[in-house]
Amino acid sequence: MCRAGKTAINQVFRVINEQSQPTFDADFNFISYYNWTGGGGSLSPQVNNRGNGEPKAYTGLVGTHHRPSDDLSTFAFLTPANAMLSVELAHLSDVLDATGEMPEVSKEAKTWSSRVHDAVWSHTLVDNIFAYEVNGFGGRYVMDDANVPSLLSLPYLGFLDKSHPSYQATRKVILSAKNPYFARGKSFQGIGWVNSARLL
Repeated sequence: MCRAGKTAINQVFRVINEQSQPTFDADFNFISYYNWTGGGGSLSPQVNNRGNGEPKAYTGLVGTHHRPSDDLSTFAFLTPANAMLSVELAHLSDVLDATGEMPEVSKEAKTWSSRVHDAVWSHTLVDNIFAYEVNGFGGRYVMDDANVPSLLSLPYLGFLDKSHPSYQATRKVILSAKNPYFARGKSFQGIGWVNSARLL
């Protein structure tokens, strides 16, 4: 592989590692590798706390300020995004192993895939229900967003089987009034998203 390709891959894993870090270290020093302050014609508003978002604890999950819909997240760790990341890193590792290419990248992909997979099960599931977002401090947001990745799409992503009890229990919640973005009318029902109200 060319130098540019290796540099790009290293950058991807650097971002994954940085975005998994807590807001504060053991001595309460502030950690921030990325913030979003908006401006410059951006369609997305500034993230709170000077672009750094809500505080998060270390969980093994990877954080982000935005949902797949580009709306701001409430908590940094999005369950569906992490589930998708875990699956796709495993796929990357499988491809590299099958071709005999970049064994060091394959190893790192496997490590992160396993870490994120385990963190999803350990930190986002309570009473058999997946939260859409968590912060590692016990904060959870139970909802779903009309997009992929989403909680509803977890089987489609390959994270679990659609018959899994946790998926079935979560599906029941998000396809009901317990999901703040679920809507039912005379002709249809389904999951919307934070901007749905602007369209009504």
